[in-house]
Amino acid sequence: MKKSKEILWLYSELPDLVARNIVDEAAAKRLQAHYGEVKRKSPMSLALTIFSVIGAVCIGLGIILVFAHNWDILTRGQRTALAFLPTILTLGLVGWVMRNKTLAAWRESAGVLNMLSVGATIALVSQIYQISGSISSFLLGWMLVTVPLVYILGSSMAAIFYIVGITVWGCYASGEGANPAWFWILIAAVVPYYRTRLRRGEKLLPAVLTAMLVSTLIIIGVSLHTAISGMWILLYSSYLTAVYLLAARGLDKPRIMLPDTLKRLGGFGVAVMAYILTFPWPWESVIDEHYRYYSASMSWPAGADYVILLVSSVMVVYIVYQAVLAKKDFESVAGGLPIMAALGFAIASTAGGEHWCAWIFSGYFLALGVIAIMTGVKERLLGRTNIGVFLVSLLIVTKFFEFNIDIITRGLLFIVVGVCFVAANMRLSAYMKKGAR
Repeated sequence: MKKSKEILWLYSELPDLVARNIVDEAAAKRLQAHYGEVKRKSPMSLALTIFSVIGAVCIGLGIILVFAHNWDILTRGQRTALAFLPTILTLGLVGWVMRNKTLAAWRESAGVLNMLSVGATIALVSQIYQISGSISSFLLGWMLVTVPLVYILGSSMAAIFYIVGITVWGCYASGEGANPAWFWILIAAVVPYYRTRLRRGEKLLPAVLTAMLVSTLIIIGVSLHTAISGMWILLYSSYLTAVYLLAARGLDKPRIMLPDTLKRLGGFGVAVMAYILTFPWPWESVIDEHYRYYSASMSWPAGADYVILLVSSVMVVYIVYQAVLAKKDFESVAGGLPIMAALGFAIASTAGGEHWCAWIFSGYFLALGVIAIMTGVKERLLGRTNIGVFLVSLLIVTKFFEFNIDIITRGLLFIVVGVCFVAANMRLSAYMKKGAR
């Protein structure tokens, strides 16, 4: 499957390769004929899409405010007609966009406008006819009615809007005593859309991946009140590690078109989770009470938590096994987060075990930073090296504050550590530049 960035880089190098007689003119032309023309994405198209979506949101909110100002002087029939008018107009815009196959900016704007209009119509009709209901039921109906726009228009913004909507629904549903575990079925509605885009060789927008990852993390959190106390440690550790390793593995496969954003998000999540577990307070939740509600812990929402944990753990074990065989040290150590979390979970169940767990994870966090530095130097990746330096520095600074040291000594230690890391970074930068020549 073709990668536009790599092909464009190759085309930019061809004139120099021809000039230096590394390849001849005929070979260069054959390469260009083989890969074909690559469409360059203009930054203006992205800006146009963003401003179009912002404009659509402002227009939709403005229409709602105008209606609200004159609402009391209208009859019920007039109110009903006005309630449906925005939806009818935006449906006409959707039809025009589909017929004329216009720019992506028009598709995104039409999708967002129609979703806002449908939500306003549902809310206004409910108010006009005094239809009772909860916020969660309103959000659920709104999202289910508008999700077809994702496929009709091929709109990524509509998909993001839907993901955010069902995430907010899950939070309200949890607060109202409903079942937030339905989120996993609702989010499956947009999976075929993204799967189709990946098959076409299109990389997903970073905003889409961020929305999906953050929404799933939120739902895991709000649905944990039905499961084992402290289980969030195992769930988040397994889930974030699986995301990172799957993205890292996908980037190594030319047929899997995943952007670097997913790997960065997963890696950031693994680092944050490992850092949080260097403190005693997360492990205290394991000691409190193993089952908050016995009957609830056996219900199917809790079962969804167990399924996520099981699937994530199996994927992590499989990918870590492959990483060990491929001698990918950093991925192997990062993949050990769920294993360390399970070990800590067992230790924290004993009296005073939370302090042992904090120190064990401090050692793991230090190992993660050191391995990042070592692999970064070995593979000449300055970014990974700097990340490793940052992780080690963060751990040292954090542990300094846990000990009773006077301010002057603490300040001097910070200066010494900072100078050492700056000097080491300068030496590493010089070493990598020298090796690249």
